[in-house]
Amino acid sequence: MSVFTHKERVRIEAQIRSYYRNKSDIAEWREAALAGKKRDVRARKQMRHFADPTAEAAIKLSSPPKRIREKEIWVKVVESLRRQYAGKDKGALLEMWYWSSPRKTRQEVAEALYLTERQIYNLLSEIVVHAALVAAQRGVDVFK
Repeated sequence: MSVFTHKERVRIEAQIRSYYRNKSDIAEWREAALAGKKRDVRARKQMRHFADPTAEAAIKLSSPPKRIREKEIWVKVVESLRRQYAGKDKGALLEMWYWSSPRKTRQEVAEALYLTERQIYNLLSEIVVHAALVAAQRGVDVFK
């Protein structure tokens, strides 16, 4: 019996799987926010004050859009998982199952880690539950 519905589990696993993509999206957003669009002097005079581009960039960085905030949370969740499972079977499973290219089957992963497929399934369930708990601690609604 699973703690999550299939849909919730798939969504959590998708967030784990998209770790590297999320990191690059966040970095691109930060670069774009820092570069920002520089308004010309006429536009600033129409606003009746001279805007500070550094302050504008700081304001953008301090209040990212919701999708970026959520990606940042999931990146921190996955980094927490990676730190906790480093050097253990779960750490190797995390790397092989979610980020290996080309993607491996459960049987291939089981053979590589000298585990049974049932053990792989149980370890994956534990990883998903742990990820959901850490995400919930950070304010993500995993049941939406």
